Amino acid sequence: MRLNQDGQLDTGFGQAGFVDITLERDHLAVDLVIDKQNRLVVTGNILSQDNGSNIYVTRLNTDGSLDNSFNFTGWTELDVAGFGDYPSKVIVQDNGILVGGYTTLRNQEFAESDFLVARFTETGILDTSYGDNGLVVTQFREYDHEQLLDMALQPDGKLLATGQNRGNGSVTIVRYLPDGSQDPEFGTSGVVMLDDRYEIDVGVAVSVKDDGDIIVAANQFFRTDDLSEPGKGHYEIGIYLLDASGQKQMDFGQEGRVSLRSGDNDYVQTMRILDNGVIQVTGFTHDNGQSRVTSALIGPTGNIQTPLHPR
Repeated sequence: MRLNQDGQLDTGFGQAGFVDITLERDHLAVDLVIDKQNRLVVTGNILSQDNGSNIYVTRLNTDGSLDNSFNFTGWTELDVAGFGDYPSKVIVQDNGILVGGYTTLRNQEFAESDFLVARFTETGILDTSYGDNGLVVTQFREYDHEQLLDMALQPDGKLLATGQNRGNGSVTIVRYLPDGSQDPEFGTSGVVMLDDRYEIDVGVAVSVKDDGDIIVAANQFFRTDDLSEPGKGHYEIGIYLLDASGQKQMDFGQEGRVSLRSGDNDYVQTMRILDNGVIQVTGFTHDNGQSRVTSALIGPTGNIQTPLHPR
């Protein structure tokens, strides 16, 4: 669906403002972005031939029709592991497309998922000069669940990725060089793990500031101190500020972290940096059996300008 600036449907797009993307099998859109030619690039899941999940990428012309210059058909399909591949984010570069997510392996003995980044050329084929024939799979620990949930591209072409690292339990950020290798100048061999609490901490969003500093938003679990209720606790939102090398900026909030909490459990879904440097966080609050949309504003130094406000 595309709307004009006045909120009315754009009748020049698809059928009366709507496009129904028809692929070979059942599919679900996950993320989209507009490139410099105003074409729409969409990624999502598509049912594989053996009823698993593959990744698809499609590109639409400005009128909503499939762009047949993209892999000749307007879309392409990616099957990495043969069981399940899941996208989370798509980024358009000047000469290519980056898709981030995770790939799952499973047999009778174990199941695991690993960070996945794939790079496609302008024509919709894997870029063999990137990573291993167009793919980068990052594993932090064997037999664990590691899922890339968001990415951000730096002006120098380096790529930041954050997500879930169940084996370590920490908010994890990886920085990749333009060729897909991990950046040795970031953290430890390209990886930063924040606050080794060994809990259920998940990096949900990452952004780069104009000065090169990095903002990470996370959902973090804090257990109750009551030993009679093991496993009980609450989720809250944590916002971190890192310098370009991956070190926490300790003058931001309290020792590099800002805590946001308003209900029984609070979760961040999106984050962006406004033109004035203020960080806008949007998510939802679960309180008294109800879920409501919530948002907050955080100043450049970590001061909470507007606390979480459920609506």
